[in-house]
Amino acid sequence: ISMGNTAQGLNLSYQQDRAADMLKQADDLATSIEVMKRQYALQQELAEWMTYRDQVVDKLTQARNQLEAATRRGGAGIVAALQADRTHFERQRDQADAAIRALLGQIPEAAVLQAMIGVGMVTTAAVLAWLPSELWGQAKEAAAYAGTCPQISASGQHERSHLSQHGHR
Repeated sequence: ISMGNTAQGLNLSYQQDRAADMLKQADDLATSIEVMKRQYALQQELAEWMTYRDQVVDKLTQARNQLEAATRRGGAGIVAALQADRTHFERQRDQADAAIRALLGQIPEAAVLQAMIGVGMVTTAAVLAWLPSELWGQAKEAAAYAGTCPQISASGQHERSHLSQHGHR
């Protein structure tokens, strides 16, 4: 009888341990889901701000071009109005840039991208806004998604790398 009780006790202990493991996995999964929801929300907001910024930059470029043309023609009244437009669009762009910077400050991957030479705030924001968040931090998968493939050419003592637009062959 005591051997049966011992086996039952071990079986119960084993089942309790497995149940505790499953509860831990469920908690870890819930945490992962919350992180993914937060990343998705940040990505959506970043995409909205980038779209807005692009539209403002288009309007700013148009206002600058119109101002330059009006200045050449010498229309003083329209020049003042166009200068006001340009100032307005510059303020809107600066507001968008500040919002984008704040969002990038909440995304750890942004610091990694901005540490690269030639990658600034706008490029970082564009990559993170339009690249699916599940590809963040996965260089090969992100390159494949974008349709580029890193290629390394080596001969003798020299090694050179570049991005191929042709993908893997």
